[in-house]
Amino acid sequence: MSALKLVAYSALALFIALTFFPFIFMLMTSLKSIFQFYHHFWTPTWPFHFQNYTEVFPVIARYIVNSIFVTFLSVLGIVFLGALSGFIFARFSFPGKKLLFYAVIMLMMVPWILTLIPSFIVVKRLNLLNTYWVMILPYISGGQVLAIYIFHSFFKTLPEELFESARMDGAGYFQQFWYIGAAMSRPVIGLVAIISSLAVWNNFIWPLVTTTDDRISVLTVGVMRFSTSYSFGSIKHGELFAGYTIASIPLLIIFLLATKQFMRGITSGALKG
Repeated sequence: MSALKLVAYSALALFIALTFFPFIFMLMTSLKSIFQFYHHFWTPTWPFHFQNYTEVFPVIARYIVNSIFVTFLSVLGIVFLGALSGFIFARFSFPGKKLLFYAVIMLMMVPWILTLIPSFIVVKRLNLLNTYWVMILPYISGGQVLAIYIFHSFFKTLPEELFESARMDGAGYFQQFWYIGAAMSRPVIGLVAIISSLAVWNNFIWPLVTTTDDRISVLTVGVMRFSTSYSFGSIKHGELFAGYTIASIPLLIIFLLATKQFMRGITSGALKG
């Protein structure tokens, strides 16, 4: 092996180690007692304290269920409405279609933080604060822009002959969408679902400012409230990091199970102009 390749492999190995170190440190710390945390901060210790997980799981289990519920309904709405809207923009002609489509796409350039206060005022006037819908409905609305763009790009690549044959067989507009468009866009549906799931699951600011009821708090807010429930000097770091580890497991599962589907969605024409 040449010296250049050795340097390149060493740099790559260092980069990988630095990338995974925060997760390894979190996992390592979640198995420590308070004494081990302060006296062996950077190194693993023995024995492992698995009771940290059993003590923290009942506390954050409710937050996990809330996050799964909110994420599932939000992604379902984003995918269905985004696919339907993208199909209409791609396969139908009507006055002002291009203007309306470009107006939707232009919303990508608006930072989400600028819409925080107006969105809060809207949901407050609709009496949605401290409900699941205060998270689900804005997530569905906010996820439409990217979903419409991705589905529109994919549906534009489908041959018109497929839809002409369906119309000759008596298929209506929704039947064309459901049996042709949706059936052929499964990789794209997976792509949009993965992107939307990560965005909804990791959202912190919106549920923080719109929900104060601990019974409907999602995981990101629940873990934060759990970590601040300890008084200074009595923080149980092992339990805190055990909670962080449990909170990362759903995203890890999504990543492991959906990586192939994610790549298929990217290479299927979903992100082509």
